[in-house]
Amino acid sequence: MTPACHEDDRIERLTVELEHLHKSRHEQLSEIQTVVLGLAEIKLNLATQDKTLGKLDRAVNGNGSPGLIVRMDRAERSLAGYSRFLWLVAGAVVALLAKSIVALIHA
Repeated sequence: MTPACHEDDRIERLTVELEHLHKSRHEQLSEIQTVVLGLAEIKLNLATQDKTLGKLDRAVNGNGSPGLIVRMDRAERSLAGYSRFLWLVAGAVVALLAKSIVALIHA
């Protein structure tokens, strides 16, 4: 079972438990029932946050596929390569211009 399925099952189970607790309460809740209901709501919120955090972790770190960190590193390396290439072309153009100017002066 994948972690996402496990998280979905956990959220579904907690949602059902919370609905059951809401339906079973009487007009005047005892303090214990109020605490149990609050704990169930907290568990549901934590399960939902765990699922969201897991998605964010997979997006950033990849979990078997390139994550944002790897993709950003690749983009930066690629950009650095293009930058070096542009400097090389600019240097060649300046050298050709200088050679042309020198040839015009001596002609």
